[in-house]
Amino acid sequence: MNSVFRGEVAEMMAVAELVRRGYIVSRLLTNGAAYELLVDDGRSVLKVQVKRTSVDRENDSVRIQLSSSKYHRGRAGVSYEGRVDLILAVDCEANAFYVVSGDDLGQWEIRLRTKPARNNQTVRVRLAADHAIERTFPVVKRDLIEPTPRRRSSGSSNRASQSKGAP
Repeated sequence: MNSVFRGEVAEMMAVAELVRRGYIVSRLLTNGAAYELLVDDGRSVLKVQVKRTSVDRENDSVRIQLSSSKYHRGRAGVSYEGRVDLILAVDCEANAFYVVSGDDLGQWEIRLRTKPARNNQTVRVRLAADHAIERTFPVVKRDLIEPTPRRRSSGSSNRASQSKGAP
């Protein structure tokens, strides 16, 4: 599976999770923006970049790259700071979702601990639980609009029955 396909899988998982939580999600039709999704939370529309995480099981952490890679084009990476409202990181294997926003968007990458450090270190440790999707996107109820049943016109049903040879 190539990196583009893996990214698309993460994006689809992010869309499905946000919709499951009750949010209106739109995907862009072009690739020119720094963000991939527009998420309507009922008060505002958020510009969201989706990233697939790299998992480090040995150190109980996930790594999230917070810059757009341009190295293959001979340029340095580009920060998302000021260009997106947040990054929604997806751990596809664990079906887990993490939100990165604010000052963290200025970093090139961050690591989130999925378990407390074995040496009990707490200084400069980012816990995955503090970035869990529930904190930014709690489940919301949306009123769904029921479609109005279409009324059949009496003229069209008579014509249809007459053309079939009905009396």
